Amino acid sequence: MRAGVGRFWIQMIKRVGLWAFAGFGVAVCWAFIAAAFTPAYYNLNHSMLLSITVPLSWVARGRSLPMTYYEAILVNAGTYALAGLAVEPFWRAIVCRVRTEKITRP
Repeated sequence: MRAGVGRFWIQMIKRVGLWAFAGFGVAVCWAFIAAAFTPAYYNLNHSMLLSITVPLSWVARGRSLPMTYYEAILVNAGTYALAGLAVEPFWRAIVCRVRTEKITRP
């Protein structure tokens, strides 16, 4: 095992945790917005920003999905963590390549 491999995994787990925390924060903000505005004033089903930031809204599009705010927040955090797991290996490869190109340039 190489010397930097263990440190790489620790850093990756921290970054995936930050992805999950970001998803948690986004879902909490949407929960506050949904609690503050009644459906008569603001229909969250037609919000483009909601469909981009809350992947659960893609599943629930056009049908009723009975979930509490707490469940939706946890599902959103988990979805962002999975997105982080998918993105971070590619991000690591890009960062390593950029660093080596900076070093080898005269």
